[in-house]
Amino acid sequence: MLFLSIKFQKSKFQNYKNMFGIIIPGQPVIYNFTQISETQWTIDLPSPGLINNLTFFLASPLPEGYAAALSYSIPPFATIEFLGAIANERPSDIIHTAWSFNPSINSSSLIKLLISVELISNIAGLVENKANSDIRQQYAKKVALNLYRFMESFNKNTDMNQGMLVLPADVLDKWLIRFDQKFRLDPYFVLNTE
Repeated sequence: MLFLSIKFQKSKFQNYKNMFGIIIPGQPVIYNFTQISETQWTIDLPSPGLINNLTFFLASPLPEGYAAALSYSIPPFATIEFLGAIANERPSDIIHTAWSFNPSINSSSLIKLLISVELISNIAGLVENKANSDIRQQYAKKVALNLYRFMESFNKNTDMNQGMLVLPADVLDKWLIRFDQKFRLDPYFVLNTE
């Protein structure tokens, strides 16, 4: 993601610590961002695998036509992933991170959050793409596919061309037992379902 350097009057960013805030359930409000450029701020966030939701909000208005984009980076901090954005028209948002479903984040002791103030037109595409790539939705689809593959395994001797599965009455009970056993060993096993 490109972050543009936008020229504002210094007075617009004098109180940058009070411009944005992040709320993580059960924790104090986060305001203590480190400014790394005229339009960018960062903070280290420990134990990201425990954070499934956060609230990102504006504490004071942005210049007209601009938005604040929230992104994150995991060690070694070579790439940036977009989380969401807020603007004067929508000054707060609850962001579902689904970090606990992501093994690379879940195993990380910290991540960096990055806030970048940009033209709304520069991040509109990111917001749209984010809405279409929800990991929770992908996880749910993988669970459904896992169930379907399990049910298919009972139909080795039937004609699949008729579009029917012949299943034992307790197929869901058997699948749930198997699912629980695999989940205890690896909570992310279902993501490997093909």
